[in-house]
Amino acid sequence: MKLRSDSPFAKLSPEEQMMILETSEVCSLEQLIKHVEGLFPKISFSVPALKRFLRRMKEEEMREEAEDSQEAMEGLVKSADNGRARDGVLEAMRRKLYMQALDSKDPASAMSLYMMMRQERMEDRKEAREARRLALEEENARLERRHRELEEARTSLALLPKLTAIVMEGEAPAEDRLRAARECLGAEGARLLLARG
Repeated sequence: MKLRSDSPFAKLSPEEQMMILETSEVCSLEQLIKHVEGLFPKISFSVPALKRFLRRMKEEEMREEAEDSQEAMEGLVKSADNGRARDGVLEAMRRKLYMQALDSKDPASAMSLYMMMRQERMEDRKEAREARRLALEEENARLERRHRELEEARTSLALLPKLTAIVMEGEAPAEDRLRAARECLGAEGARLLLARG
């Protein structure tokens, strides 16, 4: 990481800088100050300088992670078309809040985050159940329509032999045969529909 030349931590190697950052993640600021003073007694620094250094290190780490996950980000952009981008952003924010709760070492904030995530999980499950219920209703409606169509087709098939006899086997003129077929459809078709209904 590139630091300003006047930073007391600029003289440290990248490994030493990373060691300070990693130590900051598992101890309080006071403990970190004592640890850094013990490891590097020749470095003179102030608390604000240490905080700035840690902030820059975390920002650099986040930038590197973002570069490493470029492929994931491209996938996130592509998913924006189908609404998944919002879910990705929410997940990133959820992880950030989780990391902040861990960094704060505050049981109350960790518990409130846990409760929030638990509530979200319950809402996600409720939404999934609702989506399954709607899909089932749509499928049932589709099957009911298909059933009605099949019944109508059966009714039509029941009239087919009689219509064939009227239209094909009769010696009457075409207009008379057509009229007889229409009467058959009107009278006997309605009776069949009523009998099946």
